[in-house]
Amino acid sequence: MSNRLRIADYRGVYELVGECKELGADPMAWRDHLHHRARELFRAQIAIYTESDRVDNPGVKDWLRINVHLDSGWPCESDRRAMFRLYDTGRPDCDGSPMVDSPAALRVASRQDSISDAEWYQGFFFNEFIRPAHMDDAIMMQHRLGNEVRMLVLQRCEHDKHFTRRDVRRLRLLGIELGRAFGRSLAARDDMGVTELPRRLQQVLLCLLEGDNEKQVSLRLNLSHHTVHDYVKMLHRRFSVQSRGELLAKCSPFKRVLEQLVRAPRENS
Repeated sequence: MSNRLRIADYRGVYELVGECKELGADPMAWRDHLHHRARELFRAQIAIYTESDRVDNPGVKDWLRINVHLDSGWPCESDRRAMFRLYDTGRPDCDGSPMVDSPAALRVASRQDSISDAEWYQGFFFNEFIRPAHMDDAIMMQHRLGNEVRMLVLQRCEHDKHFTRRDVRRLRLLGIELGRAFGRSLAARDDMGVTELPRRLQQVLLCLLEGDNEKQVSLRLNLSHHTVHDYVKMLHRRFSVQSRGELLAKCSPFKRVLEQLVRAPRENS
């Protein structure tokens, strides 16, 4: 089978990047969407997205300081715990790991690019962390900007087909397009967002962005006018604005994010 990218591959990657850009004003919303949708796009069981600072040389315990960690797709919590014992070691590059610190701005590779099948299946890393989690093959994308390391790892479960060169090429295309958008249409992790706002503040802010005044917000959310007014004052303080106009101007990029947050069903509801 040809390893060349197909039209559907390009479409899938550009759709994912476009979706991330729609949520890009919020630093956590686009990151969360990226790792969930990448897992679906590449038919992976697990997706792990991290952003770290390199604080020492590879090989030294805790040489990476993790600032962002997102993961999804685990069939059960015991499998996740088995894999994440790795973090307790402080050595993601321990013997047999396919993780290779690269000075390149973008590195995309399959597990087979880093270690042979024979070394992989006989190695400490696979038998200590991967096999107990019922995982196997992986592809990885790493962005480097100075000492900052952004990494997306996609893993398939044991007995699944291995990733192909076509998958690696698709992931490289995704990496190139994300690299162009980092810090521009995709917010940096320290930028202000709305994901961490309490749900009521998210609801009130969305109503305001949809054109409601405070009285209409109180009717729509079944809250007293006094409560809504207090929430609006909280939003003013949160975003350091003095008027509703300033608030709407500053928060209009968050509307798409708020629509997803407010209209998504609550967990455990």
